[in-house]
Amino acid sequence: MDSKALEYLEQRRAHCANERKRLQEEGYGDEADFEKIKENVYDIFKTVLLVARKQYGDDQTKICGFFREKLEQIPSGWRAAYEEAKDHDDIKAMHIENIKLGVAEDIKKNIFQEEGEKR
Repeated sequence: MDSKALEYLEQRRAHCANERKRLQEEGYGDEADFEKIKENVYDIFKTVLLVARKQYGDDQTKICGFFREKLEQIPSGWRAAYEEAKDHDDIKAMHIENIKLGVAEDIKKNIFQEEGEKR
């Protein structure tokens, strides 16, 4: 899981960075900001994977378990922030939290589906 997942996260982060730059150049500031949010989420989970690697060495089972745990734990805060924004009718904040949650789902689907570890 570990090296393919790291490669996937870096590729997606780089794609978002390129899209952000393109959108900024074309004058689409809001859309560029949304790509920056996606880029940050991919970067967060890349860091989580690197921490797991450092902590567990070559133990793929423990790395995978740690990563899965964080892939549930971190987005739970985003779900709570989404609900709070919804309670206050803050459409922009809802959209931002929804983007983060969407990236987390993308990561879960693509990393664990490749391993045959469907949830």
